[in-house]
Amino acid sequence: SGQQAEATHSMDAAVATLEARLAQNADDAEGWMLLGRTHMVMGAFAKAEKAYAEAYRITGGKDPDAAANYA
Repeated sequence: SGQQAEATHSMDAAVATLEARLAQNADDAEGWMLLGRTHMVMGAFAKAEKAYAEAYRITGGKDPDAAANYA
């Protein structure tokens, strides 16, 4: 449907914006967490895992949300 296509385009635009932000600030754990959640919603599980892995790495495993999502 048109609404679904519009939602997908909106999510793709959000991912592109977030990826550009992370390219400028790769140590943004919150940004990586958001990217991971976005990829999960979109069903891109391998990409979500990579984003969560970055958040886990940045926080040194000390952030419970990053650790839980990465697991």
